[in-house]
Amino acid sequence: MSFPYPVVDRELAQKLERVEASANAAFVMARASTIPASGATWIEVGGAYAMFDGVESPITQTFGLGLFDPVGPAEMDRLETFFTERGAPVHHEVCPLADKSLLPLLVEREYSPVELSSVLYLPLPSAPASTSASRKSTTVFGTSTSERSSSGASLSDTCGSRMLMDD
Repeated sequence: MSFPYPVVDRELAQKLERVEASANAAFVMARASTIPASGATWIEVGGAYAMFDGVESPITQTFGLGLFDPVGPAEMDRLETFFTERGAPVHHEVCPLADKSLLPLLVEREYSPVELSSVLYLPLPSAPASTSASRKSTTVFGTSTSERSSSGASLSDTCGSRMLMDD
């Protein structure tokens, strides 16, 4: 009996994390450009994206911590400083497939889990290439803007689709 879904491995987890992080980075940069006083910004440390969108924002956290590169005390210091300098609590979203050295480091620094998240997915058949002139192109990391196409696809839809399909 064959299982119709691909195996969830570190490579797939990295793609999913990067899609979420990239969409949030695009949101943070949009806020920073429209409301400069918000202080919205983000940095990349050890492959993880750290977002600041306000002290109470649910996207003020890290994404992909320990999933792309091992994280040591120096990276944790830099991330913690990024948040504390802005008066924000330090929250890390951690994938179970993150580097095994991350958990002892989080315990040593007295972090504790606040939620468990599961990402569900369904493989979709490949769509034929669009020849419609109504679709605008966009970059994978959301550094350019995109208008809604006639199909209703937004920048995040397009980025997410392209990130998972392009290798």
